[in-house]
Amino acid sequence: MTSSRRPNVVLLLRIGLIGFLLMGSLLATAVAGAEEATPTAPDTAVETPTELPPVDTPAPTEEPSPEPAASETPVPTEAPTAEPLPSDTAVPTEEPTAEPAPALPPTIQSDKADYAAGQLVTLTGGNWAAGELVLIFVNDDIGQTWNHSASVTAAEDGTIIDVFRLPSWFVATYSVRATGAVSGVATTTFTDAPPQIDLDQCRNGAAGSPNNCVALGGGQGWANGNAGASQSHYVEGYSIPYRAVMTNLPTSTSITVVLGYDIRHSGKNASITPLTTTG
Repeated sequence: MTSSRRPNVVLLLRIGLIGFLLMGSLLATAVAGAEEATPTAPDTAVETPTELPPVDTPAPTEEPSPEPAASETPVPTEAPTAEPLPSDTAVPTEEPTAEPAPALPPTIQSDKADYAAGQLVTLTGGNWAAGELVLIFVNDDIGQTWNHSASVTAAEDGTIIDVFRLPSWFVATYSVRATGAVSGVATTTFTDAPPQIDLDQCRNGAAGSPNNCVALGGGQGWANGNAGASQSHYVEGYSIPYRAVMTNLPTSTSITVVLGYDIRHSGKNASITPLTTTG
């Protein structure tokens, strides 16, 4: 039994060897056909640029950044557009000073040209700077026996006022000086005329057309001068009326009048005696 089964084994081995060889031949043929259709690996490797040395390729970090440069942003302070031109803007006063002087010169004047002693004086002025302090000085120029000083503030319309009373004695001439730091100086004068008394007598007219001792003018009525037969009709025993007109008298003080008369004229006795009073 042993010898009858060996030929089958050998046959199987041969068939298997032949099949193996056939498969190898087929595989070799397939590989050869694939090599003819596909280019060789060495040719492809030479043409690929990736085989260049890495040192020749620029580093990607050296490429410029896409961020905009700082110089490309406009600086607003270099060329402001909202700021107006200097010529369009009013130039402010650098150093405020005192209020400028008015166009017209300042003035000062009294309410009268002449006063009696002790009378009230009113000084007024204009064209002074509003709110300006004005110093007023009134002086007796001749005798230097009296003076007046005051400080007044100018009103909004530039006017000033000062009221005072003169002395109760005769002075004659007064000078006034008003001074302001802004407006300057203004001056004036006024007088204090001396007290006066004017003695008149009555020319009572003719006997056929008498008058009642009024101021008729033309030498009739009250007049300075003697009463004579041409304009009067006095007879023995009559009293001739006289009047004393006093001017420029001081105020707020008592007045004393002294009358005197002569009983002789040019070496002759006067016929008007004695004196009589009325009232």
